[in-house]
This record gives sequence, C-alpha cells and structure tokens, in this order.
Amino acid sequence: MKGYFNREDLTTEVVHEGWFYTGDIGYLTEEGWLVLVGRVRNEINCGGMKIIPEDIDFVLERNKAIAESCTFAVADEIAGQVVAVAVVFKKDTEKPSAPELKQWIGRHLSDYKVPKIWYELEEMPKTKNGKINRFEIASFCKDKPKFI
Repeated sequence: MKGYFNREDLTTEVVHEGWFYTGDIGYLTEEGWLVLVGRVRNEINCGGMKIIPEDIDFVLERNKAIAESCTFAVADEIAGQVVAVAVVFKKDTEKPSAPELKQWIGRHLSDYKVPKIWYELEEMPKTKNGKINRFEIASFCKDKPKFI
C-alpha cells in the first residue's frame, strides 16, 4: 500500500517499511486459524490493564434481557480510563435491576472488566452501514442519564 490519498499524516501512522498495520488484535489457534478479537484503537486502558471492549459485549449479549451492547472507554483521573457500556434491553423480556445486572456480569468477567458506568438506550445509534461506532456512542451517551 502506498498510503492514504493526500493524507501523509495518516499514512505514517499505519505504513511501516511497506507493511500496512491494521490495528487488529488477534491470535493464531493451534490449527493455524487467525482469530480477530478487536482493534487497538478500541482498547481500554484501565489502570494499566488492557481491556478489549468486544470481549465485554460478547458476554453482555449472552444475557437473556440484553439485545445489544456497546462497550467503550470513559476518561478517569485516577485509572486513566474506566469501562462504560450502553445497552438496549429486549422489549419482550423483563429488565433486570441494576444490582441484578452487576451481579450477573460479575460472575462472567474479572472485576477490572466489569463496566463502572452503564447507559440504557432505546436504540443503538449506528452508521449508515448498520455498524456500531464506539466513539460516536461514547459521545452520544455522555449527555444521557446513567442506568447504573
């Protein structure tokens, strides 16, 4: 790849010695399969602990009451960043209380990965392609009331 058109600043960030660095985080299985688990720019750094937001979304969306979730970072003076999440609850399921939800997720995640800030949304804002944009949702949520 030669680089981004008329954007040398972006090109120098991702092209090194002719290689394009995507920022994807992944691993190889014993069988040689590449498994992508997230992106470096999405990574949350909470007190030096690296957290992949997609891991938290994967767990949350296994909850019978949650239709969609989007995990993102919120700046914190002490930890650098803390984990925040926006969730959309299923319409046909009883919504859990905040303590029930925190207890449930605490059984499935390490303490440092459990979201500290929760937002309830009626609908998850998406791009024109139908994808969730973590940075847009983080900006969208900052003016919304917190669920937990």
